[in-house]
Amino acid sequence: VREAHLVWAEGRVSEEVQEVLDRVTEEEFFTAAADDGSAGPNVPANVLQFQLLVLALQRFLSKNDNYPPLEGTIPDMTSDTARYVALQEAYQRQAEMDRGTFTNFVKEILQQCKFKSNGSKVRVAMPTEEEIITFCKNCRHLRLLETRPLFAEYNLQDPTSPRFSANSSSRTSLQYPDASSIPNFDKLLSDAREDLQSQTYDPYETDPIQTPLLWWMALRACHAFYDRHGEYPGKDDRELALEADAKEVHTLTLEIA
Repeated sequence: VREAHLVWAEGRVSEEVQEVLDRVTEEEFFTAAADDGSAGPNVPANVLQFQLLVLALQRFLSKNDNYPPLEGTIPDMTSDTARYVALQEAYQRQAEMDRGTFTNFVKEILQQCKFKSNGSKVRVAMPTEEEIITFCKNCRHLRLLETRPLFAEYNLQDPTSPRFSANSSSRTSLQYPDASSIPNFDKLLSDAREDLQSQTYDPYETDPIQTPLLWWMALRACHAFYDRHGEYPGKDDRELALEADAKEVHTLTLEIA
C-alpha cells in the first residue's frame, strides 16, 4: 500500500519536457540544417544534432499517446528473484523496441532533411547508437534552461553599480546604465539579490572559496580591471605589483557585490 501511488503515476511527458518540445519546429530545423550558403539561421551544429533528437521524440510521442520511450530499468523493490528478473527483462525488451522506433524516426527526419536541402550539404548527421540510448533514457527529464548573455549582465544592472567602459580612453571612467526604462526594476533587483545571496550558502558553506558566485564576482572584477587598465591583473608578477592588483580587484569585487 505504501508504494501504491507508483502504480497510477503519470507516465506521459511533463510540462518541463513539453516546453523543450515546443521550442523546436521542423520548418526551422530544415532551414537551419541546409548548408546552402544563404543567410539563414546560424544554428550551431551541436544544437542541430540535439534538435534532430527532439523532433524524433515529437514524432514518437504523436504515435505513442504522448508516452516517451521506456528507459528500460526498474527500481529496487521487494520481490523474489524470478519475478524481478522477468519484469526487468520485459522492460528491457520494450525499451529496445522503443529505441528502434525512435531510431527510425531519426532516419526519417534525416531523409526529409536531405530532400529539402535541394542538393546542398546537410549540417546534421546520424547520431551514434550510444547517443540515442542516452537520449531515450533521459528524455523524460529534459529541461529548458536559459541564461543571459554576458552583455546583458553589463547593460541590465543596478544603476549604482559601476560598469567600466572598454571604449573609454580614461582608465577611471565610470558609466551608470539607465534602469528607469526597465519595468519593476526594484522588484527584479530585490529578487535577484535574494537569489544571489542564497547561492553563497549551501552546499558550499563548508568551503566558501569554492562557491561559484564568488568566482563569478571575481571574474567580473577582473574584466572591470581590464576595462580600466587594458590588461588583466597579475601581468606584472613583481610582488608589489601583484599586491596592488589584488587590492584593486578586491575593491572592484566589493563594488560588484
